[in-house]
Amino acid sequence: MKSLRQQWFLMMGVMVLAGCGPSRPSVFPPQLSLDGLQVVAHERCLLDLRIKNDSYTAMTFHRLEGLLQVPGQIPLRISAAPEMEIPALGADVAHVQIQATPELLKALDDSRHGSAGLAYRLSGQVSASSDPAATPANYDFSHDDRLYPVPGEPQRYR
Repeated sequence: MKSLRQQWFLMMGVMVLAGCGPSRPSVFPPQLSLDGLQVVAHERCLLDLRIKNDSYTAMTFHRLEGLLQVPGQIPLRISAAPEMEIPALGADVAHVQIQATPELLKALDDSRHGSAGLAYRLSGQVSASSDPAATPANYDFSHDDRLYPVPGEPQRYR
């Protein structure tokens, strides 16, 4: 009986000490990707940027500066101030307009005639904070993927 009680106290002591260890971080870099692109009036593009919060706490996304790169073309600058709060492990979409170049419009149009889509790279930096009183931290992001035309919608790509 005494041995059983000693083992119980020993196990409880080990569990208490294990709970005193360093906690795992609750804030992780977000992921950004291009959910969609719509050509507006042959001079501008409306981007649907998906922001995925990989943190275990809600994050407010303040500023986004980045580049949209299509192979063989000049990168297009992306700048936005979404000021959106995304819950822990959640995602949301920010809508951003950019100036389209004739080369991008031609590449998008050419992608309609093939099955490979249009390769792109989205990269840059986003600032976010988990606490309104805290100074926002900057996180780098990079995402490579392809855009495919949306059937029946000649100016939309996903």
